Amino acid sequence: MPQPKASTAASGSKVPPVTPAVKATASRQTSFWVLAAVPVLVFPLLYWVPALWTHWSELVTPVERIWRKPVDDICRLRDSGAIDDLRCEFHALEEVNHQLAPLIRQIAQASFFKYYRVDLYRPCSFWNSDGLCVLRDCEVKPADDSEIPVEWTTAAGENHGANHPIDQVDFAPFGKSYQPFGATCDYQDSDFCVLGDERSANGVYVDLLKNPERFTGYAGPSANSVWEAIYEENCFDVPAHIKALTSSQNVITEFSQFESLQQHRQALLNECKEKRVFYRVISGLHASISTHLCREYFNQTTQEWGPNLDCFMSRVGHFPDRLQNIYFNYALLLRSVFRLSSYFIDREFCTGHKEEDAWLKAKIQELVATCLALPDGFNENELFLDNEAAYLKEEFKDNFRNVTRIMDCVGCEKCRLWGKLQTRGFGTALKVLFSYDEDRLLPTADIHLDRGEVVALVNTLNQFSKSIEAIQQFHQLYHDVHYSSA
Repeated sequence: MPQPKASTAASGSKVPPVTPAVKATASRQTSFWVLAAVPVLVFPLLYWVPALWTHWSELVTPVERIWRKPVDDICRLRDSGAIDDLRCEFHALEEVNHQLAPLIRQIAQASFFKYYRVDLYRPCSFWNSDGLCVLRDCEVKPADDSEIPVEWTTAAGENHGANHPIDQVDFAPFGKSYQPFGATCDYQDSDFCVLGDERSANGVYVDLLKNPERFTGYAGPSANSVWEAIYEENCFDVPAHIKALTSSQNVITEFSQFESLQQHRQALLNECKEKRVFYRVISGLHASISTHLCREYFNQTTQEWGPNLDCFMSRVGHFPDRLQNIYFNYALLLRSVFRLSSYFIDREFCTGHKEEDAWLKAKIQELVATCLALPDGFNENELFLDNEAAYLKEEFKDNFRNVTRIMDCVGCEKCRLWGKLQTRGFGTALKVLFSYDEDRLLPTADIHLDRGEVVALVNTLNQFSKSIEAIQQFHQLYHDVHYSSA
């Protein structure tokens, strides 16, 4: 039978037949190149996909921002979990506060803790002050003398050991008239703040419930100079180091802003822990005060007090470090109450009304019992451990004492009141954490805390408890504004 002619190409040359051997060779070559391409394609994906996933919210384009709902710092931070320099997370502290807030509020509203003695007219020691502002909301209304228990105005006993009431002053075991450092010294070696208000002839008792921390309209150069002096001259140059590291960033896109925030965090972590803690205390206090001002903001249009979301976001919500430091300070204050558990349980809180005093002591014991059951958040034993610890601790004390003095330069009476109270509250917390070891805090030990220190500590804890509640409230408001139509 004749064989069919082989087909030819256009050029007239013959095309070789595709044999099984040729097919097998081609298949092997294809498999080789496919396998060779897999690492080239897969390995970059293994690197870039997690990075893009992590920073997706920072990488959106301007066009996408038109329709995509923003995921702002207040949401992203609270969902991120861990808090630097603590052993707990945001949601854990929020759950703790949800449990403790009603109890702390009850204690702060009791007569023993709602009256605070303060000298609002001490002259500023650092610069020529412009005097106090004349705005109506800046004014502090002192308590009437008839409201103050007589036990607080009589001479303090000469030795307040176990089961002795905490009254006006308890500076030393020799009584308040004993001043071993001379009349001009307003603190002892163990103190982190200046205590002169208790002895001042110009001191007055103030009902804190009638003079709440809220927006007063006080602003401008006078207010700015106070915080500038605190940050620039008393924070171990930490703000300057952070500024030097982050100032080169040209923050234009959300991604570059994220990188700047990461550099800010890294700059802080580069500092020794003692300096970080000092900075966090100051930053957290500043942020908490701003939170209160924005939560209790006077609306000129409605003539009503209420939360101002724009105020909060511009001062606190857009700054992850400030939010974080509020939670950090809350944990530090709780730790100081934990350390004082034996002291609180053993003391009487005297107002002259036995029923109220017994009720208050029961509430204090309930607070202490709850704090004792909490896991450790802040660990003071991790600080002041190296060879320079003694020098660094003294510098830490001196700087914080300066901060308490700078509060006398605040030009708004109400702002000065709450600034002095809360710096004293933190001074008391730091004193408890770093000036006394465990044995010194036992009921039989001689620990020197006057009534003003105890009142300041509890009210500062209350203010930060309310700040955490306010952050949750603003978080919900932010969600409602940006996601209500979703």
